[in-house]
Amino acid sequence: MYSDVKNGTANELTKSIIELASVDGREPNPVPMGLIVQLGSVVNFNLKMLELVFEKIGTPFKYEEFKDRLERAKYWLEKCSPKDMNKLRTTRNWEVYDALDENEKQEISQLFAYLTNGGYDLNDLHLYARLPRLCGCLLAGAALACAGVIIQGVLNNPLAAPNVIGVNSGAGLATALCCALAPGAVRWTPLAAFLGALALVLLVLFIAE
Repeated sequence: MYSDVKNGTANELTKSIIELASVDGREPNPVPMGLIVQLGSVVNFNLKMLELVFEKIGTPFKYEEFKDRLERAKYWLEKCSPKDMNKLRTTRNWEVYDALDENEKQEISQLFAYLTNGGYDLNDLHLYARLPRLCGCLLAGAALACAGVIIQGVLNNPLAAPNVIGVNSGAGLATALCCALAPGAVRWTPLAAFLGALALVLLVLFIAE
């Protein structure tokens, strides 16, 4: 709100609120305390990374703007929410490392070399980590929408849904049977769920005819 008033983009209501809340001789700090705590916990309060993250999310705050709040943010995180603190290890976790096989150790070595050579930034995070997840969510949503349209078209009923005609029940039953009869065949549970749902839909169509 304060930033909008300074930029001249605020409406009259916002301007009046800021005017009534202002104190003579004091300049409001536009950096939200919650944002410092949230982002600081992610980057372990590394100043360079914190400024970079602020810039990436469209709020290019600099250290001079939030330096008086930084220590308070650290104190609040340590005392009020210690479980959310990210502590960077100074040494390798040898117990975990020794439990890895050679391929996994080689992958860690390649990742370490990639990171130390400056081959990673926040753009890579969006491109290689978040973008595939986003595309997967879009594809899953599109598949569910197509499945709903197909069910309603085949049954000629606009109220038809997977939970109404037994698709969910068939998938759940087949999954339970697969886990009970073959506990080690975890990779086959999606196929069992698909076959169970298909079988129950065919049964419903057969009874309906």
